[in-house]
Amino acid sequence: MMKLRAILAASVTALIAVPAMATSMIPVNLAHIVDLADKAFVCTVDSAEVVETSWGWGEQITVTVSRAVKGDVAASDTVTWTQFRHTERVRMPSMPEFTVGEEYLVFLAGQVEGSPYTAPVGLDQGCFTVSHDESGNLTASNAYNNENLYTGLNQSAIEAQAGSADTQLDAIIGAAEVLGSVEDPQAAYGMAGDVELTATIQSR
Repeated sequence: MMKLRAILAASVTALIAVPAMATSMIPVNLAHIVDLADKAFVCTVDSAEVVETSWGWGEQITVTVSRAVKGDVAASDTVTWTQFRHTERVRMPSMPEFTVGEEYLVFLAGQVEGSPYTAPVGLDQGCFTVSHDESGNLTASNAYNNENLYTGLNQSAIEAQAGSADTQLDAIIGAAEVLGSVEDPQAAYGMAGDVELTATIQSR
């Protein structure tokens, strides 16, 4: 089951190559992100380095966890992963770019056996930059301003289960914990009928 989930997560992060290195991706909502994540956490980036692997180029990201959300991870843990890169000088479009010293909420996909690579679920759909708004409240936003996050989901039911949240970051984490508490979050909290996600998210 875990290997199957890893393969499914990898399929969600797969990109379709088109001219000029533009990309299109499978859009995912928060239920998909949580279900396919091997682990999720709030973290601060310690290093982000371009490395060469046996499979080609990658970006090795090392973080320190400040808050665990899902999986086998705890506060103060160090987590390292390598995400794909086209060449030493060229990044993959839509792959999250991490800045040393910055804080993120990351939903990390499981690593498929034999591959050195993994990445956030849905690439930069599953990576949220943590920052402060004008009032000093913590916010968390992915590269698409959280578009599709609750599409097709009963957001009111999720928020009712999660309880009140003081910040946007707490609200997303609370929703993720609710979705992660059931075996099939899309079935448990999906809206009746067919509600389609935005068909294609293009790289910027």
